[in-house]
Amino acid sequence: MSLNIFQRRAVTKTLLSDLDRSGLTRDEVAADLRITTDQLDLAIRMARGGDPTHVWLVRDYLHQAVIDSGGEPTEHTVLTEASRAKARQWFTMTTPPRHDFSAVTARGEAR
Repeated sequence: MSLNIFQRRAVTKTLLSDLDRSGLTRDEVAADLRITTDQLDLAIRMARGGDPTHVWLVRDYLHQAVIDSGGEPTEHTVLTEASRAKARQWFTMTTPPRHDFSAVTARGEAR
């Protein structure tokens, strides 16, 4: 599955929107997904050298995180369920973990 520059930009915009809507930091997302923040940034930007499975992992994680935090996720116009079916032909998809929004933050404040 290959995306053009406009599709990649749309994915990046959607992922950044959901990251913002989730209220999570990049460090929290990377830790939950057990990837580095550099790998997270490559996935969000859909940059060369990134792992395409990370893009889907980040997409699904952030989508659920927005819902779990009480928000409305951004509509996906490129990474749709139809696109997921095509992607599954190329690589193994994994189910992301969910962020524990009831956990205490590093500053000792309840989320």
